[in-house]
Amino acid sequence: MESPKNIMRLLPLIMLALLIFGTLSIPNATAAPVAALSLSGPEYGIYVNSLTTFTLTASEASDIWYRWDTNPVVKYTEPFHAEIITESASGTPALPMDLDESAHTLYYNCTGEIQKLATVHLDNTIPTTVLNFIGTHYSGDYQFIESDTQVTFTSSDLGSGVAEIRYAINNDPESVFTTPFTMPGMGLQTIFYYSVDNLGNREPERSVTISIDNDAPEIQITPGTPQFLNSGSTYISASTPISISFSDISEISYSEYKTEWDVWTNYFGPLTISMEGQHTIAARAADNLGHESTEISLVVIVDNTPPVVTVTGTSGDTIHMNKGGKLELHANDSGVGGSIINYSLDGGVTWEEYSQPLVIQDDTNVTYYATDALGNSMTPLTIRIYILGTPSPWGFYLGIALIVGGILVALSGFFFFRKKSTDSEPPVKKEVPRQQEEMQKSKRKKKRNI
Repeated sequence: MESPKNIMRLLPLIMLALLIFGTLSIPNATAAPVAALSLSGPEYGIYVNSLTTFTLTASEASDIWYRWDTNPVVKYTEPFHAEIITESASGTPALPMDLDESAHTLYYNCTGEIQKLATVHLDNTIPTTVLNFIGTHYSGDYQFIESDTQVTFTSSDLGSGVAEIRYAINNDPESVFTTPFTMPGMGLQTIFYYSVDNLGNREPERSVTISIDNDAPEIQITPGTPQFLNSGSTYISASTPISISFSDISEISYSEYKTEWDVWTNYFGPLTISMEGQHTIAARAADNLGHESTEISLVVIVDNTPPVVTVTGTSGDTIHMNKGGKLELHANDSGVGGSIINYSLDGGVTWEEYSQPLVIQDDTNVTYYATDALGNSMTPLTIRIYILGTPSPWGFYLGIALIVGGILVALSGFFFFRKKSTDSEPPVKKEVPRQQEEMQKSKRKKKRNI
């Protein structure tokens, strides 16, 4: 007879045998239905998104039940997504609402079956891609780089992770990014790029325009007006604005200028030079990629002095000449030259440009001035011209005075001398004409002869 201790050891085996025997011996006994879960669509490990489809099946005909997290149990009727159906208080049709992006537990079972569970992580978030540069780079209106600067990408995703980064340059086909690269050409180029995560969540395409710049700034010094080129020299005046232009693909970082007596100064706009004589203007600049220009310069000659006009035959502010004589004007300029003389015969009401000697027919006033090629103009001067033989009004009056005075002096002398001769001389014997005397002598001879 077995001891109680041995019977206790055999009890589990006895119960298992009875269970198996009883199951086999009970007619019409069946196993409980079993629910199964399958997924289709985006799936990566435990990560799913709103497009992932959840399908439940039963091993035997049975109702299937499921719920998300602590939400109410729902009878399964058709495949579903990671969403819950909410009833509207107003009685309107229920609407699906996506679950939040985090880990969620799906509970499911057939009627009479113990609940099963599956944990998933909902991920609808798109990746984020950033374009970076390795090497010289400046961000302005465009992304400015040198031809040997490398382009690279980084991408991040908070859910299933980044599957790949894709890019295209201009209209070229897309490529999968693997290693940094340099741009294939010069000038403006556009890179298109985006990332896709492991669930297929695709980032909207981004783009960036890149400009390749390997050169230093270009500089040009340009005098404004007035200016004049004479024998290879640039002449300007104190009012002439001097502009300096700086141009570069990546834009200007700094620009400076100086004259021979000054230090380097930031350029903000046109400058002027008032001191007469020759001066040198220098300029330099650098762009935003650090390319420094060589120093350039321009030599200018500042001329603020107007020309001087000389008149042939002048004596002070008057000149005497014969009728039809020619008046010559000559402009002398110690600076830029190119002087033009203007004259007026009517006191400045109308002006003419002097081109040849003026033929003078009558007494007149000639007003004149000269302007050089820079616009430096002298103050107008006037000269009085008298025609010889045509007395001036003062000469006429003086002549009349002299004539009247001479007549008076002559009359006074005549009367004075006549009176004096009458008073001092004896009476003059009246002389008989010589012919009469000869006739008388002839008559007396005849009488004697008789």
